[in-house]
Formats: sequence, C-alpha cells, structure tokens
Amino acid sequence: MKSSMIHIENLHVHLPRPHLFAQTSFNGLDEILKGMIKDRQAIAEAPEGTAINPTTGLMRALNPFGDKRFTFAEAQKACAELRIGGFTNWRAATLKELFAMTDHTRSKPAVNPYEYPDIASDWYWTSTVDSSSPSGCAFDVNFDYGTALLGVQNGRGRVLAVRSVVASAGQ
Repeated sequence: MKSSMIHIENLHVHLPRPHLFAQTSFNGLDEILKGMIKDRQAIAEAPEGTAINPTTGLMRALNPFGDKRFTFAEAQKACAELRIGGFTNWRAATLKELFAMTDHTRSKPAVNPYEYPDIASDWYWTSTVDSSSPSGCAFDVNFDYGTALLGVQNGRGRVLAVRSVVASAGQ
C-alpha cells in the first residue's frame, strides 16, 4: 500500500481562497497539494474572478453571470463579450471540457467542491452543437448528476465561460 504522506522542502503555497481549506480534512489538503506539485510548472496565479486548472489548461470565469439563464445563442454571445481578468478571448466550454469537470462519485452538484466551488447544481450550455441539427440542438452538461444531454437551443440554461491558457497534457 502506498503512503499518502508527501515530503516537501521549501514549498510555499499561496491559498487564494483559504476558507475552502477550512472545510477539508488533512487527507483532502494532501490530495490538493499532490495535484499542485504534480504539474507545478503549469501552476499560475489566476487573476481575480478567475480560476486556472493546470491539468486541463483552462481558465474559467468564476460565475460572472450569477444565476442568469440564456438560450444557446445568448450563452455563446455572453461568453464572447465577457471582459474579466484583463482577457477578451472568453468562450463557452466544449462538451468535452465541461463533462471533464464532473465527478460521478458526487451529486447535486456532481463536481469536486474544492476544485469547482462556483459550479451550481444546474445545467450549463456547451459550445458543442448537434452535427445532425447544428442550428436546432446543442449539448449541455447537467451538474445535478453529471450527465450530458442534447437540448433544443431555445432552452434556457447557465453557461461557464473559459479560455485556454496552456495546452493540456492530452493534447
């Protein structure tokens, strides 16, 4: 059995949201630190109102739209017009990117609350359209249970704005 202990010399960790760590056990903190150390060259300071996932290479805007709901077209436009963190190249997450955030060991919301505290238990548009009906249907991810669905584009859902900051390891 592998030990969960890690030995660190001269490591300084900046905790931008220390209140999140008050809710975690030491095992949870240990796992977070392991993830940070695993790819520390990809760790970057995220501008206020954003978060960076070094594994996926995505920066996401932390709930800039509140509880607002959009049609598919409105969601794409809202992301494209977003100006946060000094960046203008925001977009809606793809189906693959959004679905990768789900954690099927959890529900309501089906995400890791330490990694994605801003994700609500609701459904979010992706930028991925249905190839057989690109002007009628698009995919969404429902974070109640971590499912991906095909919906009509005039439905109203949330949207998660992202931008690429580094190429992910799988690309």
